Amino acid sequence: LVVFVVNRSLNEDVSLSLNLQGFENAKVTQWVELYSDDLKTINSSTSQPIYPQNLDASQIKDTLTLKKHSWNMIKFAY
Repeated sequence: LVVFVVNRSLNEDVSLSLNLQGFENAKVTQWVELYSDDLKTINSSTSQPIYPQNLDASQIKDTLTLKKHSWNMIKFAY
C-alpha cells in the first residue's frame, strides 16, 4: 500500500493522521519526501539541489508532520 500526500500550504507544516481501515496491521516501511525551503530553487544539468530524500519511517506513529509545500510518499507493508 502506497500513499502520496502533498502539503500545499506555502507557510505552515501540517499534521497528518491516517485511518487505514482494512489495513490495521500495516507497518510503514518507507517515507520519501521532496522538499526545498526556497520555492525558487530549481534543478539544472549541473546542479540538482532538490531530490527525493528517504526519511526515518520509524518516526511515523499515529500522526506525522508534513513540511510546508512538500510532496511525500509513504509505503506500508501488510
